Amino acid sequence: MSYFKNTFTTLLSVMLMTGYTTKGLQKTSIQVTTSNSVEAMSEKDIMLNGQHHRALSLSDYKRIYKKPERRIRVTTEEACTSNFEDDPNSEFYFNKGIKFEVSKNKVIVNEFKFTQGNYIIFKQQRLSKNTTLEVVSKIFPHAFSKLKKFNTPENGVMKCIALEETPNHSSDGKVLLFFKKNKLYMLQWWFPC
Repeated sequence: MSYFKNTFTTLLSVMLMTGYTTKGLQKTSIQVTTSNSVEAMSEKDIMLNGQHHRALSLSDYKRIYKKPERRIRVTTEEACTSNFEDDPNSEFYFNKGIKFEVSKNKVIVNEFKFTQGNYIIFKQQRLSKNTTLEVVSKIFPHAFSKLKKFNTPENGVMKCIALEETPNHSSDGKVLLFFKKNKLYMLQWWFPC
């Protein structure tokens, strides 16, 4: 239960920093200019552990990760954050610091911690727990200029940048990169309710 309480606290903080208010969770109007727009981290440009993209089949999941270390059902309270809102039987699987959402034969990554040897390949560049804030600031200078700090119950003070989910900014979703002690710690896909 504390995991979801902590996730809600994190998401609320992110909502505030990305232009959402707590009053009715209505989006505020934010003007983004082309010359200063935040970079995107598109799913197609990311390979998780060099083996798969964000979405994969259940058979690929089983081939790569075998079986989940832990699994829980997605509850109705979390349905607004679910990738599979139409499936009341969807579950979260947890493996090696990665949170997956599973529905029937489809699997999607929601959260990816750069622990236990986890890394991503983004546009042919390897990003891991050893990747510094300085390196990321060179890859995403506009997002870095909007870097935010906030306190999380699990990890203390963390820094975060919010990237666009699509290059043409056609999604309200964000890709969040979190830093702990100025090193890459976690990647989250976030979408407002």
